[in-house]
Amino acid sequence: PPPLTQFNPRVSTELERIVAKMLAKDPAERHATAADLLVDLRRFQRGPQPPPRPRRWARWGAVAGLAVLLAGGLVPPVRETLQRWVGWSPIPEQKNLVVLPFVNVGGDPANQAFCDGLTYTLTSKLTQLEQFHGALLVVPASDVVRRQVSSAEEARNEFGVNLALTGSVQRTGDHVRLTVNLVDAGSLRQLRSLTLDGDATDPSLLQDHVVRRVAELLEVELEPPVEGVLAAGRTGVARAYDFYLQGRGYLQNYDKPENIENAITVFNHALELDANYALAHAGLGEAYWRKYDSSKDAQWVEAARQACERALALEAKLASAHVCLGRLSNGTGEYARAVAEFSRALESEPTSDAAYRGLAAAYDRLGDLKAAEQTYQRAIELRPNYWGGYSWLGVFYFRQGRYAEAAEMFEQVVALTPDNARGYSNLGAMHYMQGESEKAIAAYENSLGIRPNYRAYSNLGTLYFFQHRYADAAQVFERALQLDDRDYRVWHSLAAAYYWAPGERGKARAIYERAAEMAEERRQVNPHDPDVLILLADCYAMLGETAQARTLVRQALALAPESVEIMAGAGDIYEQLGDRDRALEWIGRALEHGYGRTQIERAPSLQQLREDARFQRLLQRTDTEP
Repeated sequence: PPPLTQFNPRVSTELERIVAKMLAKDPAERHATAADLLVDLRRFQRGPQPPPRPRRWARWGAVAGLAVLLAGGLVPPVRETLQRWVGWSPIPEQKNLVVLPFVNVGGDPANQAFCDGLTYTLTSKLTQLEQFHGALLVVPASDVVRRQVSSAEEARNEFGVNLALTGSVQRTGDHVRLTVNLVDAGSLRQLRSLTLDGDATDPSLLQDHVVRRVAELLEVELEPPVEGVLAAGRTGVARAYDFYLQGRGYLQNYDKPENIENAITVFNHALELDANYALAHAGLGEAYWRKYDSSKDAQWVEAARQACERALALEAKLASAHVCLGRLSNGTGEYARAVAEFSRALESEPTSDAAYRGLAAAYDRLGDLKAAEQTYQRAIELRPNYWGGYSWLGVFYFRQGRYAEAAEMFEQVVALTPDNARGYSNLGAMHYMQGESEKAIAAYENSLGIRPNYRAYSNLGTLYFFQHRYADAAQVFERALQLDDRDYRVWHSLAAAYYWAPGERGKARAIYERAAEMAEERRQVNPHDPDVLILLADCYAMLGETAQARTLVRQALALAPESVEIMAGAGDIYEQLGDRDRALEWIGRALEHGYGRTQIERAPSLQQLREDARFQRLLQRTDTEP
């Protein structure tokens, strides 16, 4: 911009210097903070008397320039008026925020993990601020990665956010430049931005200063209690923090075995530099658990446990360490211990998504359904504008055969996030379970119209299957597997579709074997998961391995005696095994506990059972029961 004296020659040199500094193109040449500006203004105020009063229009030019920064110190009504006058967009009071993956400037692969790790840790620390600021809601980094969301528009559609943080990281040697932009997710306009330049060997730069500056950008105050929360588990060794960021970056994509190996390596490098770095021990524990999940080698379970327990020995209230142990305990069937660990995590970090989900799952596996439901409800109470809590509770209700309540939860999901493909897919499944096929198809089509996704294809395939459109079902399941071929449940569904499709039964056996192999891999990770066991039992029943099928059914029923899905699955399997008495027993129990009739009345494997007079009496009994 031209100097002020071009418009008004009587503006003093000092005032012109201050305004020019405020408007400098290079951020490094501007005032770093409003406090720095205040120093200049007070020095100017103490200087020589100002020149004669300028004309009103000239004076306004200087005032408008200063108002942008000075407005922050005024009372809200005055501040908002000044912001509108100068075109300064206000930050919404309710901040539904997503931190999108930062761009690795230059594309150097060596810096990608550092860049990803910085995105993760910034998200994590902003999430920790939620407990002090009720109007702040941050989308978990894991959701962003899982949904592969990379733009503000996608984030608005998927998560219903109104704000997005985008940015870039440029690293050359020990010099780091971080650029952060705050974007309105509705208009896609940039509202604020900042650029930070610093030395990566300064431990306070990335651990503290970045969070403070981003909080200023969001107009979120950091009260004294926040300091203790943000400081938990940190290190004073800059290079150790550098390695920690890389480790977190690698774990963002733990589906790749090489990333798990790299994470283990860099976390260990961090601990070589600072053996008392609690967060690095917790990160290493998670990496070891991912290694076990990937390799099925039991040695990594104990390694994960030791690393997380070491983190807690250093920092007893470190939430990430408790979550690590809770996840490990859930994964190995130690559900009582999982409850204890996730509960401790929530004491330190009351807004932890991972802790709420893990705690509710542990209660569910223990058969304490009331506690599981209350845990999901508590998560919703704390974050009523976050769609995730409603989705978790909806899935829980579905598993209990409470389809109308589940539908209400998924309707809330799509109300908060109207372009949420998964929300529509789940809502369609609930319509189907209530016998509303047309509504179900419409919901699936809405989901697929937003984004082709394997869940909607899988659900649509299930609907076709129970409409006896087996060839159509197989075709849709194939589409689902083209998008994601790692879900053993979809392979199982595809096998069933080919088994019942005219002339296609020859294809089914190999696919049942594939589904069983994948389910066995899951069973090795957690032998106490009833969903895996009942599906595996069905595979073995279809493959003629009767003894294994019976054993697995008994185990699944013992682990989840209140699950209508397990009851119905047991009935179907016993019918396949020729045990009509047990089949009727468990089908009857499922119906009595609220299981939808649609699948029972349309399942091809239950055709002969439905012709049994005892089944007709069973239906009459369930019809008359309150």
